[in-house]
Amino acid sequence: MRIELEEANRRAEFVAINVASAADYQAELINRCSFPLFQDEAGLDAVRKMGAAEYDFLFYGRDGNLARYMAGYTATDLGSPDVYAAVKDAILSLE
Repeated sequence: MRIELEEANRRAEFVAINVASAADYQAELINRCSFPLFQDEAGLDAVRKMGAAEYDFLFYGRDGNLARYMAGYTATDLGSPDVYAAVKDAILSLE
């Protein structure tokens, strides 16, 4: 998707936060991700403080404000053409 966005003259930065309950998978995720991956902690609970839940996608505009929110998807859902297109469209719709 990054390449497709660049071809559309759009730049996007991807970052993920691994929820505290999935900390055991952090090492595996680091080996699979080409973007920054942060580990949330139970005491911090950053994901919930952001108003999100596990598997949600949050899209921030250039101004740093939350611009779009998609709930209930997982990274593996990006293999679905419909979900992939929805995420890509959400990024392309950002100013």
